Amino acid sequence: MEMTKHLLFNLSLLLVLLFFMQMWFHQNFISKKPNVAAYVYGIFAIILCIIFSRYLNPGLRIDLRLVPLIISGLYLGSSFLFAVVAIIVRAMIGIDSGFLVSIYLNLSVALLLLLAKPFFLKLSSKSRIFVSVILSITASMIFFLIATVFPQLDYGIDVWIPYFIIAALGTGIISYSIEAMHANMKLREQLLKSKRIEAVSQMGAAISHEIRNPLTSARGFLQFLNESNNLDASQKTYIDIAISELDQAEEVIGNYLTFAKPSLEKIEDINANWIFLQVLTDLSMFLENTNIKIEKKFTSKHTLSGDKEMLHRCFYNLLKNSIESMPGGGTLTIQTYDRKGSVIISISDTGLGMSEEILKRLGEPFYYINEGNGTGLGMMVVHSIIRAMNGTIDIISRPNHGTQFIVKFPKTERTRQII
Repeated sequence: MEMTKHLLFNLSLLLVLLFFMQMWFHQNFISKKPNVAAYVYGIFAIILCIIFSRYLNPGLRIDLRLVPLIISGLYLGSSFLFAVVAIIVRAMIGIDSGFLVSIYLNLSVALLLLLAKPFFLKLSSKSRIFVSVILSITASMIFFLIATVFPQLDYGIDVWIPYFIIAALGTGIISYSIEAMHANMKLREQLLKSKRIEAVSQMGAAISHEIRNPLTSARGFLQFLNESNNLDASQKTYIDIAISELDQAEEVIGNYLTFAKPSLEKIEDINANWIFLQVLTDLSMFLENTNIKIEKKFTSKHTLSGDKEMLHRCFYNLLKNSIESMPGGGTLTIQTYDRKGSVIISISDTGLGMSEEILKRLGEPFYYINEGNGTGLGMMVVHSIIRAMNGTIDIISRPNHGTQFIVKFPKTERTRQII
């Protein structure tokens, strides 16, 4: 009973410390530096558990230091860093048989966490909680087996059963709290992003309509002037350049209007393969002076439902983004295929790639990869059109290893001939 009370007291310390860490997250949400508080939590939690450990004899102290070690090792990595902290703090208490147990135990658990870390964060939230509890039970078993090597540390079930149960319970509670905190942070990020997008959409729609009318008038007068017989060749060239620049401005305004209100005016069954061929034709002039190889693998037999013009603009922006990421040349691979009720479009390049920070913010208003190169409008439009057509987009990228866009749309029952 005394052991149970002591371990529950250890657990309460961990939960109180976690509560203060959550408060820090709430106050510093915009700073984007949660790892600082997380590392502090892991280190202080280990120290507190050892300070308030249950002293059974000169060789053994029972506490929940393995709980913060497991949580920190799984969610932050650096499991050996936290293991070394636990060993150092234990050494400050005394060098005895319990210290040797601490070395073997902490290093063994750190190695176990190092092996589990690569796949742990790829699991779903519920699976991560379950795995953390299983690893806690495994670590407790390692503790039990190491302790049995030393005869003076061989205690009965009144010590080990409460330890196994409370350690697993504490790991599960803290893991659940971290998952809930992470979900809340993602929800707040999405809310902030939605507000920014809404503000830019309203502003873009209002300004675009006001600018489009005078641009249309200016282009009409320039076209009329260009038809005059009183102009020499150089003057006609200047007018052609001016008309071309006005057309580019018109395209930007069209993108703003698409982003502000991506209405699907004409819903029809669309063959994505044909759209890509049209887009590549439109980009042929853009590709002329580049050393970029195009690889097409069109195997999708199904159509998708949406607005053909909108989808054309979406694919155009994606391909143009990939081409611009390969200034020195490379390979642009376009694939379409069917999978589980969806038409999958994959666009991959061998270009510059993007960092994790850029990936997180790609598609947000006025966020772009290269300083001074655009406003990020192209990717904003891409995300807006895909959402309007009930699709999803995933982006996989690493710096200097290229980028892959994976777009998924619900497929229709109709099929088309493969190109």
